[in-house]
Amino acid sequence: MAAQSLQIPYGTGIPMQMGAAIGLYGGTIGGYFNRSATLEVPFNGKRKTFLERLNPILDEMGYRRADTVEDETGEIWVYQRSLLRQMFSGKIYVQLQANAATITSRAVHLRTLRRQLQH
Repeated sequence: MAAQSLQIPYGTGIPMQMGAAIGLYGGTIGGYFNRSATLEVPFNGKRKTFLERLNPILDEMGYRRADTVEDETGEIWVYQRSLLRQMFSGKIYVQLQANAATITSRAVHLRTLRRQLQH
């Protein structure tokens, strides 16, 4: 379609080169924003106080606690958005240790969380 509107013949190979370049650019940007990352947040042994700070931030971002999963390292709390918004944002996983929380999600959400928790 772009080749037709720009009046570039398919035989020249330019439409395929343009498609490859645009696809590479889009894939790189998508990979940057959609990659998973982990954030380690220390707190002073006051789990309840930390959760009182964390939960309103996640609520503001549109996340609600949806599930609790047990594994060999303890409880992992799963937060997610509504069904439609979840398709584009994924989930947030929070694992609480004695003096720190490990939060795993998409990097773009962790940057927001880091900024909010530092205030």
